[in-house]
Amino acid sequence: MQKREIILICIMGVAILYGGYTLLFQDTASVRAKGKDIAAADLKAMIKDMRSMVAKERPSELDMYKLSLAEGTEMADPFLKLPKADLAGQEENVVVTTNSTDYVYSGYVEFNRRKLAIINGEEFGIGEHVDENGCAIITIGPDTVRLERTDPASGMREQIIVPIREDIITFTEDRNAQRIPQ
Repeated sequence: MQKREIILICIMGVAILYGGYTLLFQDTASVRAKGKDIAAADLKAMIKDMRSMVAKERPSELDMYKLSLAEGTEMADPFLKLPKADLAGQEENVVVTTNSTDYVYSGYVEFNRRKLAIINGEEFGIGEHVDENGCAIITIGPDTVRLERTDPASGMREQIIVPIREDIITFTEDRNAQRIPQ
């Protein structure tokens, strides 16, 4: 063997002997426990400091009010049309009708504080005209829709309350839809 190979083998042997000595003869458990104790003590000290800082700097009433506003109670959209007040029977020149076969209210959708009604198979929002007769939607609810139209000749306003009518459809095993008679 060459001289440099002998030197490398000697260095490897010394490293192996040192590793074996530290593994077998030194008390490594006490060294590890000391490290854990130091880390736990540092963590407890940090927690104690954080608690004292939080106790010193309590939020003011104004800050608490700001936080309560920011917790998800958003302001209403100023550009969203609001429904008219439900004053049926209190206003003059208003006739309320509950039986109407001209309109079928078959669905209700609400998203982003906007309500949509499915009337005669089409979607409408509050304030939109449903047909050519000038009938517009005043209020939309999960059970009923209130429509209003004004007679141009007499000036009388007619409000129509349309209840929801759901279509029940069942699917047979061959995936063909069949309407159940009601």
